[in-house]
Parts: sequence; C-alpha cells; structure tokens
Amino acid sequence: MKCVVIHGHHRADQIQMTPEELQVARSQMAQDNMMLVSLLESHGAHARPLFVGSGVLQGELDSWNAPEGSQSQINTDPIKWAMRSGHIPVLQSIGESPRGQLINLDISQVTAAVSRGLQPRKVIFVNTSGGIQDEKAEVIANINLPVTLDSAFDKPWCTPEIKQRIHYIAFLVNLLPSRSSVVITSATKLLTELFTHHGSGTFFKNMETIRVHHSLKQVDLKRLRDLIGRSFGKALQNDYFDGLEHKLHTLYLSEGYV
Repeated sequence: MKCVVIHGHHRADQIQMTPEELQVARSQMAQDNMMLVSLLESHGAHARPLFVGSGVLQGELDSWNAPEGSQSQINTDPIKWAMRSGHIPVLQSIGESPRGQLINLDISQVTAAVSRGLQPRKVIFVNTSGGIQDEKAEVIANINLPVTLDSAFDKPWCTPEIKQRIHYIAFLVNLLPSRSSVVITSATKLLTELFTHHGSGTFFKNMETIRVHHSLKQVDLKRLRDLIGRSFGKALQNDYFDGLEHKLHTLYLSEGYV
C-alpha cells in the first residue's frame, strides 16, 4: 500500500498570517515534518520529507501584503520519485510563488491538487475528533454522493461548517476515479480505518442515483429489455411490457443501468 502524508499548521483563529508569522509556521512545520518521518521510520516504514523548496507546490498570492494564496500548480514528480523508491512522501502545505515567495496554502486545496495528480484509491482526513457526528454525538458512517447529499443538508447536525466540509469533499470525490473514496477519521482510529473493513469514521463515495418509477412511460424499454435478457440469459417475449404496465407498483433503476 503506497501512501502520501500531507500536513498543515493549526491556527486557533482564521486571521491571515503576516510574512513573519509564516516564517515561524514554516519552521514549526519543518519540525513536524521531521518528527512524522522519524515516527514512521521508528515503526519500520521508509519515509522521505518534502520540504518547502522541493518544487512540489506552486501558488499565487492573494494580496501583495499577506503570504496567503491559492493553489495553482503541483509538480508530482518528487512525490512519485519518493514512492518509486519505497518511501512515504511527507509533504507540508506551504508553497512558493513564481518569484520564490512563501505562500501559506489551504491544506484542503493541497489535498485536492495532490489527489487530482495521483488519483488515489482512498483519501483520509485525520483529525482529533473523528468522523462527522449527528445530533446524538454518534459518528455518521456513510454519506453517499450525490444520493444522500440533499437530505444530509436538512439534518439538524449539519451546521454551516459541516455543510462547507461536505461540499468540499463532494468536490474532491468528483476529481477521483469512481472506485475511490474519502474518509474523515481520528488519529486514534486510523489503524482501524486502514486495516479493517469496518472503518471508523465518515465514509464518502460516489454512488449512482437510484430513480423510482411507478410507470413505464419514462423508462427506456429497450435498455431495460436488454438488461433483463442479459441477466437471465433469455430474451423476453415481445409483449412482456404490455402486460406489466397496468400491474407495475414500483420500479427502481440506477441512473446508469446498462
């Protein structure tokens, strides 16, 4: 199993950093990066730090007087090089502008950019609190996209902050192959998420929309006939649907049924 680790810098407030504060954050993230690499290697994993200046993350400054910016490009070559040599790349969420200025990047943007470039099977967001919780403080195991998206937004536990997080994850899932998924879990539950089928956090995956029909009028009968014929290995009688129309109660079809 090949992994990439991306970490950021926690701030209690959301105020933009000054250039001086970013230098302090850069130093702290470098220390965190080395600590993560050392911890991984102490447990038998091979890891490689990708510090600021390695040319992985490029961005654009949002304003001339603050080192905040948005992700513009990613060079995945150093990441892939580390992975080819059997190492886990450990990446921090600070990029550089075309002029070499440091830029504090949103870790969600960095994760999306790396995911777009590498197309992983799974993206795991690790925090201290675990998956999204409902009004009873119980972890919501699954959010299927886009099927349960609207209903989730109507729930009492869906605060504006959680809604924004779900919107972002829905955007991220759409960047990935259909087989891929995104999970939010806690650091203490990470091993359960990685090595069991049960999981431990909130699991996001694109699922086909299920259409409910009470009549055959809006159904592509040729597609349905072909599907049933292939499923049972036997062609339907020509008048099969004529007799079914007045007896049909409910028909469930996935949006992309073939």
